[in-house]
Amino acid sequence: MEPTEHYWKGLAWFLKQNGIPVVMVNTYHVKKAKELDDNTQTKSDRKDVFVIAKLVKDGRYSKVYLPEGVYAELRVLSNTHSQMRAKLNVVKNMLVAILDEYFPEFVKVFKNFEGKLATHALYHFPFPQQVIELGPDGWLLNLKRL
Repeated sequence: MEPTEHYWKGLAWFLKQNGIPVVMVNTYHVKKAKELDDNTQTKSDRKDVFVIAKLVKDGRYSKVYLPEGVYAELRVLSNTHSQMRAKLNVVKNMLVAILDEYFPEFVKVFKNFEGKLATHALYHFPFPQQVIELGPDGWLLNLKRL
């Protein structure tokens, strides 16, 4: 089978529990082999089945490792953690891009824009004009409220 997302796991577990050996083919290999066979990039499930079968027949597969118990839980948690970190980095990069455009001084003043002071400042005064209008005394008064 071709492992796409999480859809393959249910079938793999079922087959394993019934004593049927399970192997998987690399998604990238399926794509490239398909292009080699008919010189097109069109995708269809009917075509994929034949390409996957040919790859398995030629021995171009790997055995499936399905962890059980605590190992399965650790794998799920580790994958989820990696995905969440990647999403967090995307959001941080978007925030820096917006700040660079509208408030470029912000990242120079606040090295860690996740800190309490930076978060407060960004939440209440997202544009430099608001900080200028507040003035130094207003800014200090506002900070004392933290």
